[in-house]
Amino acid sequence: MSRHSKAMLCNVLWHHQGGSSPVGQPIREILGLGQHDGMTDEQLSEAKWIDRLIADAEASKAALYVALPFVEDCEDAPEYKPGYAKKIAAQVRAAIGELR
Repeated sequence: MSRHSKAMLCNVLWHHQGGSSPVGQPIREILGLGQHDGMTDEQLSEAKWIDRLIADAEASKAALYVALPFVEDCEDAPEYKPGYAKKIAAQVRAAIGELR
């Protein structure tokens, strides 16, 4: 299993740790943890790493949403090469779509 896959499973387990959690129990089995075993320091570190990645992606998406209207306002600005700002606006929209 790749580091990313294991880290994602650790993250989901971290958020669904209950001993009777229908989400957490199958993940515990995959990770080799018993029903009431605590996560290791390494597993917690990996779970928190994924949380930071998700937070960074959310912050990036928010920044793109804020930037988009300003980029769109420049689409017809004469100081830019024709079509240049429109291309950038399309790229910002695509980036927002990828972060959904």
